[in-house]
Amino acid sequence: MNLASLTQSVSHDLRHSIDRGRRRARSGLEEARSFAGSRTGVAIGATAVGVLVGLLLNPARKVAWQGHEALAGEWDSVLKQEHRMVEAAFEMVMATDSSETARRAALFKKINWALLKHGTQEEVVIYPALRAVATEEEAARHLYEDHADIKTLLYRLATMPKDDAMWLAKMGELQALVLRHAREEEEEIFPRFKERLSPEMNRKLTLDVHREGVRLA
Repeated sequence: MNLASLTQSVSHDLRHSIDRGRRRARSGLEEARSFAGSRTGVAIGATAVGVLVGLLLNPARKVAWQGHEALAGEWDSVLKQEHRMVEAAFEMVMATDSSETARRAALFKKINWALLKHGTQEEVVIYPALRAVATEEEAARHLYEDHADIKTLLYRLATMPKDDAMWLAKMGELQALVLRHAREEEEEIFPRFKERLSPEMNRKLTLDVHREGVRLA
């Protein structure tokens, strides 16, 4: 399939959703800055990471977030930006104590949504393409296994009381797994994989990641 055909394959609904997200992103960014500025003791402020976390924390901004993602560029840049967003949210939840059960629950809900959305984009679009490369089949299997472990930890955290003495420790375990997984993807597996992609395939993966993100937003 040539590049023109790939471009034409993007549905009207996808284009409309991304355009709408871009239009709404500006107001979402202002809300994010306001949110970040209202928290003390969290070293985020009005930085780009703070903006991303603000979009994550407001459920009404899911489409705005996807529009913001559309500006990130190619598929690996989109996934890297999602990593940074979730990592910042982890820092926020790890700064809570057992008396902040409502805040823990709210942050966990957003982390859970972001990880499941991100994981589905990778499992539906990127990992099958990675697995199709003979030399990367083992890497793909390893990443799938990481996702299974992440989902197991998310389930355990969801079923534990947020004031349980072990809840934060379990969240730290999840954080460490996600950080290690993200670094492997960004620094080893994805760059090696991308070098083998044709421009047409790279474009297709980028369109498919955006399409799946809009579907899940």
